Amino acid sequence: MKNVNRHATYKEINEYVEDKYGFKLRSAFIAQVKREMGNRDGREL
Repeated sequence: MKNVNRHATYKEINEYVEDKYGFKLRSAFIAQVKREMGNRDGREL
């Protein structure tokens, strides 16, 4: 069972999007979305 208390890493997010939609995201875009979703302290979600 996966740890439900941890958040996805940049690599996991990128792999998911690439598998599901067929393209890679830039790290800057992932960081922007994380900021908009409430990750203000810079730690990985």
